[in-house]
Amino acid sequence: DACMQRDIHMLYYGTGCIFHYDDDHPIGGKGFTEDDKPNFTGSYYSHTKAIVENLLKEYPNVLTLRVRMPIVADMLYPRNFITKIIKYE
Repeated sequence: DACMQRDIHMLYYGTGCIFHYDDDHPIGGKGFTEDDKPNFTGSYYSHTKAIVENLLKEYPNVLTLRVRMPIVADMLYPRNFITKIIKYE
């Protein structure tokens, strides 16, 4: 609310761990869009993240980034999101 009242953009780092493949979204199928509702609540973590995303989508000043890979200081860590982006060809 504080950002909205001050007309400040808010960036939320979320997770992709709120979706799982199902009959509507098979592996290799159409994938998920920003309009899809979270369909995985198999862990407390995913359940609470899905709740937060549903609340934040009501704010037009919020951009949600769903990060599936860790962002760490070690640039040699092979799963580091930043390392993968830098080396992307």
